[in-house]
Amino acid sequence: MPLNFRIAAAVSVLAILCSAPASATDAAGAQACHLTGVINLMGVSEVMDDCIENAGVSQAQFRTACESHFDGAKDLARQVGGSVSNDRLAWLPRCPAPSQGQCSGFGGVPITVHYYSRPGDELARLPEGCAALGGRYSSS
Repeated sequence: MPLNFRIAAAVSVLAILCSAPASATDAAGAQACHLTGVINLMGVSEVMDDCIENAGVSQAQFRTACESHFDGAKDLARQVGGSVSNDRLAWLPRCPAPSQGQCSGFGGVPITVHYYSRPGDELARLPEGCAALGGRYSSS
């Protein structure tokens, strides 16, 4: 998937995290959300398989960020003529291990994004994308 598409989706998560009001609502105590699906864009199908783990934002902000990232990725694909299939958002106590890599402090916000199912060329670009969003990348 083009790095610009992933950066645009990531920026939407950051906007939600920075603006979502805190409330008493929670995601049943979940500290991670796993987003999966297949993004079909310009004749190419790419697996969406990311997990966002809470590292210090309020439960309400975390839930809003996960749901908005999931919906935002689907909306962005549709806006550029693509589609998303087999999409699923699952709430978990923590992200599954091992992942291919993690971006901690994503955009200066206390969350960690775990990456799965990335092909080699895309995996090689993850550190650059993470750094561009103010995060610290580490591989598993």
